[in-house]
Amino acid sequence: MEKHYSAYFFDLGGTLLALEQDEIACSETGKVTLLPGVRDHLLPLRGTPVFVITNQAAVALGQLSEATARGFIDQINAAVGQVITDYRICMHHPLAGCPCRKPQPGMVFDLARTHAINLAQAVLIGDTANDEQCAQLAGIGTFLWAHDFFPSC
Repeated sequence: MEKHYSAYFFDLGGTLLALEQDEIACSETGKVTLLPGVRDHLLPLRGTPVFVITNQAAVALGQLSEATARGFIDQINAAVGQVITDYRICMHHPLAGCPCRKPQPGMVFDLARTHAINLAQAVLIGDTANDEQCAQLAGIGTFLWAHDFFPSC
């Protein structure tokens, strides 16, 4: 029997979307690529809060527009039947020291406050040590590696 969580927090690149040279992989037309199993595993979560948290420093570095960064999540949400409840993007420079840049838990705290989420009963799914540390700092009850949550199809 699968465990039920109060909310699901997902990292974006490397967890939900394919990466290329440590950035979200995009076609020339701006289309992103869902990783295998993402759609099939997110669709059944409808009705449970599903959040995306992502660092997108490329915005601060002038390599990516804010609209494009938001468009990544819009694309994935369309592909998974609009199950994403809300999201937060840290668009600050990596050296800015902001409280929202993972591994800092600011994005998680903001979403939890906005949506009245019990973090001790939530799960964060990610692909890096920063994601795991963010879950710990936020007091999220469970951390799962993306490759365990989305087993290869």
